[in-house]
Amino acid sequence: MKLNNFIPDIWQEVFNTIGRNKFRTFLTGMAVSWGIFIFIILLGAGNSLKNGIQKAYESNAINTISIQGGITSKEYKGLNAGRRLKLQNKDASILENYFNNIDKAGKRTWFDKTVRFENEVGDYTIVAMNLEDQQMDRVNVLHGRKLNKQDMKTKRKIAFIGIDVFKNLLKSDISKINDLIYIDNVPFTFAGVYKDKSQPWKNNDINIPITTAQLIFGKGIEIGNITVSANVPMKESKILEEKIRFLFSRIYKFRHDDERALRVENNIEEYYRTMSVLVGIKLFVGIIGVLTLISGITGISNIMFVVIKERTKEIGIRKALGANPKSIIKTILLEAVFITTIAGYLGMFVSILILDGLDFLLQKAKSGEDGGPLDLFVNPKVDINMAISATILLIIAGVIAGYFPARKAAKISPIEALRYE
Repeated sequence: MKLNNFIPDIWQEVFNTIGRNKFRTFLTGMAVSWGIFIFIILLGAGNSLKNGIQKAYESNAINTISIQGGITSKEYKGLNAGRRLKLQNKDASILENYFNNIDKAGKRTWFDKTVRFENEVGDYTIVAMNLEDQQMDRVNVLHGRKLNKQDMKTKRKIAFIGIDVFKNLLKSDISKINDLIYIDNVPFTFAGVYKDKSQPWKNNDINIPITTAQLIFGKGIEIGNITVSANVPMKESKILEEKIRFLFSRIYKFRHDDERALRVENNIEEYYRTMSVLVGIKLFVGIIGVLTLISGITGISNIMFVVIKERTKEIGIRKALGANPKSIIKTILLEAVFITTIAGYLGMFVSILILDGLDFLLQKAKSGEDGGPLDLFVNPKVDINMAISATILLIIAGVIAGYFPARKAAKISPIEALRYE
């Protein structure tokens, strides 16, 4: 028994028409597949960039404002410009007590020292910090532990090293945890290894308690930087920034509009600005995607119009043989639905497959210690419901594109259709 016996006549006619017009069918299918393919790839690329930037911010405290002393550039009440402003321990406590919306204040200072471990020697930046500063740094501890309250209170000679220092100075030997390293010939216990993905240059630093640094290395009460944590929206962060600048201008005698005297970095504002850029990128990608879909719909419409035009004589013959207009329209629409459905889901399948492949390659490339610029791209995938919706939209467009010229052609009398050129 032949397979055709199991296929309704109307579908046999659809398949026969497709078989007789392979090139036309190919062009229609390509318009649909390409529109869906580009739309999904663009969405995937936009999502990937958005996810990457958001992940980068996750590894940093976004609700922070950093303050660092500078050099005055303006005269103030008889005091000449060019004075260096040096922050002190008490300034962190002043900020915590003076402003209700500041949760905590981190202190840090830094200096370069020669560091030795067994036969290995190198020059490294020593970062002295308090517990609050470490909490806002959000680094990943790979081995050992973090700084704790007891380290700060007892002024322990304890060191936490970046992953690059661990590789170069200790040759990545985990068994050396709790051994001694020497900072300017002062013994420190090596207690942990950390990694900072968002600020890779910190991986070549050595962290110690700020209380220890001020005691041993003669840093006294001076600090290089204060970072405060404040859970406020962007507008309020700008107000807080100005209040901090005004407060310090009274303490250290400089004009509050002298931005060089006190360097203030508002990470809250920076975060919201970046998120605004991401919204713009998503909007741009969305517009390009929609224009691509419109281009695909236009292509389908043009092809279906040509199809109906070419088949006008055929329609006339079928009407002369007794076919009613509804059956003619139905056959043409079934052909349009079949081609656009197969082509649409083929384009969707290939694009999703490519995005999955890119995701695999990105993860493999970033499996090392540092993904570098690739860290900006994370999970380049799209919502499957959106992909299906876009495909259905093109299918509906194909049906609509075929319906109106088919209905017009079906209304022509057989004699007029047979005369049509």
